[in-house]
Amino acid sequence: MKRYQKILALLLVLLMTFALSGCSVITITKTAANMSDLDSVTADLNLDLNVDMTMMEETSPFKINVAGPLDLDLEGDKGKAEFTIDLMGENVPLLLYYEKLEDKLVFYTSADNGETWSKNETSLSGEKEKGSSDLKSLAMIKKLAGSFEETGTETVRGTEAVIYSGSILWKDLLGDVDLSSAMEAAGEAAGSAAGTPLDLSGMDLTALGSIPVTIGFDKENALIVKGSIDLTETVQNLIPMVMKVAMQSMAAQSGVDAAEMEDFDLSALGFNLDIHTLTVSAELYNFDAVGEIMIPPEALAAEVAEAA
Repeated sequence: MKRYQKILALLLVLLMTFALSGCSVITITKTAANMSDLDSVTADLNLDLNVDMTMMEETSPFKINVAGPLDLDLEGDKGKAEFTIDLMGENVPLLLYYEKLEDKLVFYTSADNGETWSKNETSLSGEKEKGSSDLKSLAMIKKLAGSFEETGTETVRGTEAVIYSGSILWKDLLGDVDLSSAMEAAGEAAGSAAGTPLDLSGMDLTALGSIPVTIGFDKENALIVKGSIDLTETVQNLIPMVMKVAMQSMAAQSGVDAAEMEDFDLSALGFNLDIHTLTVSAELYNFDAVGEIMIPPEALAAEVAEAA
């Protein structure tokens, strides 16, 4: 786990070396070392989702906000989050722990302040060590960095941060990446939720548009202290793709030629899902200062939930 987190941090900083002409190579190199060598950090996360769902000319708004601190023990492969979920004005506390155990990731969650717990496991056996492709990675990073530019400064938890903003195109991000395994897993998960098998392998994810990204860079301490991504356009483009696959799957099960559903538009049924906002942001602090994360005995003793 820590290996991949370090690689992600390093790639993020490498991206900045190409994009941010105002930073010296020495400063960037120091930031890369600082971020990749972190043993722990706290991320104050914030997720905002604002959706309008229209069915038969009746529109219903749906708003959700998830906010709170996430403590990451990168050395021990553990984490703890204390989130507040604001669902249409109703606040629900969510206490979450995770840990890596051999070839699996275990999540412990409680929505009643720790009185009861649920446990879920995710296999990590599919993670394989792959050969180095540094030159390809650096070429991709350089391409992604082209749009980033300095947009101002901002005070983040008492620290002055230089803000850089840009957009990453999905077609550049994915490139020639083989997503077959990921799409198969996503299809199984979505199919389980929808109650019908879904084959997502034919979806063209390069058509998802762009992802606006903002990075806050503390030059004095050589640390990344803030980041945000805007997934509004991505999800708005993704929904029709998934719904189309679902309709084709249901048609096939009903004996209808899936090709007849090729140009099907859900708006013909009076259905529309309008994503106004879907953003995820985080402020980073407590660098190498997160205390020991102790998972409660009651959480450890919980039964593993069966897969749906």
